[in-house]
Amino acid sequence: MPALVAGSLWTLALATAITLCPRGWRSADLTNRLLSLWSQGWLFATGANVVIEGAQHLHGIGACVVVSNHQSNLDPIVLTSTFGGRIRILTKRELFRVPLLGSALRTMGMVEVNRDSPDRATIAAGAAHALDQGLPLLVFPEGTTSRTGDLLPFKPGAFQIAIRHGVPIIPVLVTDSREVWPAKRLKVKAATVRVVVTAPLATEGLAESRVVDLSAMVRGRLENAWRVRSEGQHPRGIAT
Repeated sequence: MPALVAGSLWTLALATAITLCPRGWRSADLTNRLLSLWSQGWLFATGANVVIEGAQHLHGIGACVVVSNHQSNLDPIVLTSTFGGRIRILTKRELFRVPLLGSALRTMGMVEVNRDSPDRATIAAGAAHALDQGLPLLVFPEGTTSRTGDLLPFKPGAFQIAIRHGVPIIPVLVTDSREVWPAKRLKVKAATVRVVVTAPLATEGLAESRVVDLSAMVRGRLENAWRVRSEGQHPRGIAT
């Protein structure tokens, strides 16, 4: 519990800083630095040690859609750290309703989504804003945290965005974040979290009718990475 309080206070401090920052000082670079600080603060507070496999796929990364499994509230923090703060996130509407935090999320360019009734125009505009800046957009296609750690059914939004913008998809597997911060729990413990970054999948030229195929391909990539990680082997799709 103290770790979550510390992390929440850290979030409040940085949310205040970005909200009060004069408009003329705001920039994507400043936002990236604050997001990196935010994620590092949370990892320190929770005692999470992040180990990245496939880090070569992060070099020179530009506009893309990052698709990840979701098993803990720690996942967006871990992935923000993995991408050095250079990432924007499709974020549930409930967080935008929190005083000060909501304002900070909008200022930083996070993309608001109503999970019960998604506003496609709002999502499209937010996604375009991030991708047009050459930034990765993080989407959790399951739409919620998995309490068991198993992959839940994927929603099509991430794949539609990638195809419409012709940007690659980077499937990323996060494991053991549930060991640090289980879903729907207020207790954390120190542990190692592993992030498996797989090779990008091109979408340029794909028709939207291929959304289901693309979703299945990404799911297969994550399932393979999970299976191989469990067996202690080297996941296919990750250059050696």
